[in-house]
Amino acid sequence: MLLDLDEMVQDHERTIEAQQQKIKEQAKEIDDLNTTIARLRHQYKHTCQTVREITSNANDNKVRLGSLDRSFQRLAANGTKLTATITRQGKQIERLQKRVDSAASKSVSLQV
Repeated sequence: MLLDLDEMVQDHERTIEAQQQKIKEQAKEIDDLNTTIARLRHQYKHTCQTVREITSNANDNKVRLGSLDRSFQRLAANGTKLTATITRQGKQIERLQKRVDSAASKSVSLQV
């Protein structure tokens, strides 16, 4: 009877030791998970900051592109005006050249 009781106590102690080992393993797993969670939180915060910076840069670039677009539109309009001015001046030069030629031919005929 005592032998049976002693064996039962030993079995119970082994069961307790096995449960304590499981608890230690689970505690290690929990610690590892907490470490992973902390790392992921840090990465998430860093990612959010990066997204904010990218969004800010994109907005800045959008403003710059709008400004560049307006500048190019003004440049194109100025180019069109310049082309029209050059064309008008070319026509004026042609008219003046005709007058000069006409005056020169009159001058030559007067001299003869």
